[in-house]
Amino acid sequence: MNEAFLMKILWNLIHKPDDLWCKVLLSKYRRNNDVSSSCSSQPYDSSLWKALSKVWHNFQRHVVRQIGNGRNTNFWLDKWVPHNVELLPLALRDQIDTTLSVRDVLNQDGDWDVGFLSENLSNDIVTQVIALPTPTDVDGPDILGWAGTNTHQFTVKSAYTLNHAIAMPHVAEGDWKTLWGWKGPRRIQTFMWKWIFDNLNKKGIGAYKDGWQTTFMTTCWLLWTKPPDGWIKLNSDGACKGNNGISGCRGLFRNSDGRWIKGYTKKIESCGSFHAEMWGLYLGLDMAWRDHISYLIVESDSKLLIDMITGNCTIGGVIPLWLGVFTIFWLWTGKSKFVTHGGRET
Repeated sequence: MNEAFLMKILWNLIHKPDDLWCKVLLSKYRRNNDVSSSCSSQPYDSSLWKALSKVWHNFQRHVVRQIGNGRNTNFWLDKWVPHNVELLPLALRDQIDTTLSVRDVLNQDGDWDVGFLSENLSNDIVTQVIALPTPTDVDGPDILGWAGTNTHQFTVKSAYTLNHAIAMPHVAEGDWKTLWGWKGPRRIQTFMWKWIFDNLNKKGIGAYKDGWQTTFMTTCWLLWTKPPDGWIKLNSDGACKGNNGISGCRGLFRNSDGRWIKGYTKKIESCGSFHAEMWGLYLGLDMAWRDHISYLIVESDSKLLIDMITGNCTIGGVIPLWLGVFTIFWLWTGKSKFVTHGGRET
């Protein structure tokens, strides 16, 4: 636990250098070095600085790059792709230019240079890279993030977990409070809980169980709450196969009677589940905008995503431009609501 708190000090030295205590430590011990890139101590330094230097290499293992304009992130040596790994050990060629930045791997049109990527990396890695938004100057400079949390913000708990590799027991994710508190016929409540108990943890569900899709979709429909008269509800979702495997997203629009209006699906190659959730929301908002839907309720089971676009939470302090354009539009019109799956408006 002491090591996790020391890492918190390092994190604040990097992200809050203007705080008084940070200025004192950095002015005395930094020795013209950037703490984000190196940290060393001398025999006559304080015990605190020696301890910080001792944990710095372990701290650095969990630091990742969040891409803004892509100019300050090394394409081969920094951790900026899914899985939080360096690309250098995965290179197909023996001789490569290790001075390339992420921005250098764009073509003249500002898109990923697929030819360069295919020549130097395997197909799996290429699909992960091209699934990421391309860096632009509008997104600001690249910043450091923490690999232990979805928001890339440091927490002592995540540092402790990463350092000690705690084998956490498996907990099935889901909005269980909403399901438990659903006010409906008792026989349907019993049916839903019996099905979940019998099937949720069975190996092969979704691949070898006949008819489970119908049962699951019926349960989801029962939990769905209709929008007010004159409003349209958009339900979006995204998922990936395994950890950063083949991913996809989908969504559908329904009116206040629960009638299906239109829907969409998209295969987005390889990325994380949160990225897939973002793509699902983006495509839905884009479709609503083009169809001139004025009164819209957006519902997603990703609380982190809803909090991010409504300003309750940020990733690296910003909302990605490609998602923010449409969310800003909808929030500005004053005719939209963003809610989580349980109906909690944010």
